Amino acid sequence: MNQGFVGKTVVIVEDSMIIQNDLAQAYESLGMKVLSICGDGRTAIDQYQQYSPDLISLDIIIPDMHGIECYRTLKKAHANLKCLLFLLSRQIARSSRSAKMRYPGIFFFGKPVNVEDLENRLYKIFRGDDDANVESA
Repeated sequence: MNQGFVGKTVVIVEDSMIIQNDLAQAYESLGMKVLSICGDGRTAIDQYQQYSPDLISLDIIIPDMHGIECYRTLKKAHANLKCLLFLLSRQIARSSRSAKMRYPGIFFFGKPVNVEDLENRLYKIFRGDDDANVESA
């Protein structure tokens, strides 16, 4: 297990059980503690407020609300929110970088998840790098 993120916590919001498991394994392999896994926006808001994790891992398309709407709701109450928003492909993730201007604290990441890429992105997010939203070539 990688020790780089030991002590860091995450709430995973994903409606696909297969991807929930993949994400949980990826975060845990990097030393993070998964506090909760849920599949919809309202539960995500409740779980974030209950656990106050270091990161929320949020699918953009979830039942009952759009991922961006869930993020905005959380951001109103939690100014230091760090959110890794998962999109269907790296191409979509690249085209969504401009949204970072409107949504500070949100970081885009493509599916499927590559643990090495996730690790690199998490290092940037937790260090506060401005380029954490920039896809690597």
